[in-house]
Amino acid sequence: MVLMRMMVLVVLILAVAGRAEVKYHPLTGRPMMLTVEGVSREHGKPMISAKRAEQIAREFLEVNGSVFGVKDIASELVMVPVEQDRYGFSHVNFFQVNEGVEVIGGALYVHLNRKGQVYAVNGKFAPDLMLSTTPAIEKEHAVKLAIAQAQVDMQTTDSPIAGEPRLVLLPLGFIHNEEDDDVHLAWQVQTDEDVSSQSMTYYIDALTGATLIGLDNVREINRRVRDYSSGNSQMDIYDAGYNYTFGRSEGQPVRGPNPRPGVTFGSNDVDSAYSQVGGAHDYYFSTFGINGANNLGGTGVPPFSNRTYVNVLIDPWIPNTAWPQDYCPNANYQSGVGWMYYCTGTVVADIVGHEYTHAVHYYAVRDANNNPIGVPYSGESGALDESGADISGDAIELWHTGIHDWQNGTNSIHGVTRNYADPPALAWGTWGRRPDRKYSEYYCCTGYDNGGVHENSTIVSKGCYLMAVGGEFNGCEFDSIGFEAVQQILYRAWAEYFTYTVTFADAVAAFQQSCIDLYDATHPEYLATVTAALQAVEMDQPGLCSGIAEVAPACAVHGAGVVSHDTTVYLGQNVIVNGTGGIAEREVTFYLSTHPAVDTIWAPINIYREVMNRDTVEPDGSLSANAWLADTLGVFDIIVDENSDGFYQPWADTILTVHVLDCAVSELTAYYVDPARIELRWLGCPGVSEYIVETDVTPEFANADTLAVVADTMYVDSVSVPAAELLLYRVRAVR
Repeated sequence: MVLMRMMVLVVLILAVAGRAEVKYHPLTGRPMMLTVEGVSREHGKPMISAKRAEQIAREFLEVNGSVFGVKDIASELVMVPVEQDRYGFSHVNFFQVNEGVEVIGGALYVHLNRKGQVYAVNGKFAPDLMLSTTPAIEKEHAVKLAIAQAQVDMQTTDSPIAGEPRLVLLPLGFIHNEEDDDVHLAWQVQTDEDVSSQSMTYYIDALTGATLIGLDNVREINRRVRDYSSGNSQMDIYDAGYNYTFGRSEGQPVRGPNPRPGVTFGSNDVDSAYSQVGGAHDYYFSTFGINGANNLGGTGVPPFSNRTYVNVLIDPWIPNTAWPQDYCPNANYQSGVGWMYYCTGTVVADIVGHEYTHAVHYYAVRDANNNPIGVPYSGESGALDESGADISGDAIELWHTGIHDWQNGTNSIHGVTRNYADPPALAWGTWGRRPDRKYSEYYCCTGYDNGGVHENSTIVSKGCYLMAVGGEFNGCEFDSIGFEAVQQILYRAWAEYFTYTVTFADAVAAFQQSCIDLYDATHPEYLATVTAALQAVEMDQPGLCSGIAEVAPACAVHGAGVVSHDTTVYLGQNVIVNGTGGIAEREVTFYLSTHPAVDTIWAPINIYREVMNRDTVEPDGSLSANAWLADTLGVFDIIVDENSDGFYQPWADTILTVHVLDCAVSELTAYYVDPARIELRWLGCPGVSEYIVETDVTPEFANADTLAVVADTMYVDSVSVPAAELLLYRVRAVR
């Protein structure tokens, strides 16, 4: 198979619509999204029925499904009920099957506007499956193998609880974001240690019994707040000895400070959890119109649909050393109940909002049976889960307190753990600094942290920050679309476009489509900001772990435009840098570096002297800046840092070499050799063997023309006589 290593746009002619573009994954080469040009995203009531939307979607895939590898819709795809959203759009979600067995991660989502026109299809499909769907390993044996693996992974001698196994086809390439589909027949088994801690989903090879992969179900998420300050679960339990009721269920009064001696003495965590989980619920209802994470009133599945279980634990957070016993704060979906856990000192608005949002994500992504599954809590999909929870947690903090700060963990006992505005600025405990782009030296390429779910999440968070506030980054410049628009786009991407094995590149296309859906009619300019922000953090590039070289973001520009300077100056002269075609009002910084300057991408600029000067591009895009007063002999580089970030990027910065000499030519004379020729002679500089001869019509030599570069101290030129204008001549020593 020939794979494309960069984002490629292929133009197709569709039989049922106009032209379309297909976006391919930059690493795997798989098609990610097909979009149809010129389809309206006007909001309003749907003008077609759900049944008609299904019919149109099927007809569209019959013509265009081959783009993704579909050959026979009837045998390769099953559909879940059509969703018609509050903007009037219809979403018809198909899931891949082979001989009736679900292909994990295989899904195609067809999106129609309110008039019934298809505007996009996104997802993944594993073509040409030729696998047997008859297992050699019985499901009872697969359960035993999963439990044994869980005991090793959970480091427990207890026998975890296992759910009913399910036979599936697992393309490991979908899970690992790799080229090879590597499809296996597998038993899917969920194992839970107990109600307060660990949960894993294992895929056991149904032919060999090998463990193909284990995925963590625990996310770091009707109010039933259980108090564990005694070491046991207590909810609405009155203790006469303390004259206090421990725990608080829906509708119960405020409990007040915990009277039990020890870590939790005087804690208001139970009441805080009750209030803040309610705030998260209200935020999602008011902002997106959903009734709880599951849109049924809570975080659980029937019969627990209207409940949200919260456990406030005795364990204190132990920063920079080890995780507490219960790994809190976290979120878990064991047995479909949906639990959240908070240790003492972690019940704060952004953390509570973060954990609650994991439940929202879990219910947003579904399988072929329309059951909620979320996304794999590993690699890029897990990082998207964490980032979405971070940004939504910040939004819920704003909703609950009236302020937010683009950080995670504000006011908690463990302090701020992630900074979305400037991820590398914060080094927290053993986690270290966080990346702000996909080629950052801080990007996690190992299995640590479930493949960097927290570590790499800040790339997406930085992109959201840039969308919201605007600014400059990685050679790109963007306007602000505001935090509210970012929240809407983020939620819609999860609700309508994210599939089970979503990657960063998939998310770029999903964010773009969500932006068009929401704002094409009112703010079409928002799309440029969303696109540039995601390109700036390199979500559309293969990334550090791929081994493929970083390239310029598509949005990157030279802020100062095309810059030029005098390559030779003399002691005491100014080095003037001129620019044309720059970005108005862009601040430019000039550094003096030894020659040759370090030109490694994203290396800190090698400064020979402190910052020499700063200047701002004029409204007309021009620049004329005094970069340096040449006070030292030699060869130097002037680095024009055109986004003033202190790091070198060839797509945003320019290196200008300048020679500083200690003399100028003298005794320059000119006379006619004959009417058509002129001869120049001068006294040269010691040790200089190269001179530039220039001419102009003004003494400033503002538009000098180079006549020649010569090695001696004489030059003969042919001239036009009589001259239309008086020509002036200049000779400069070069080296």
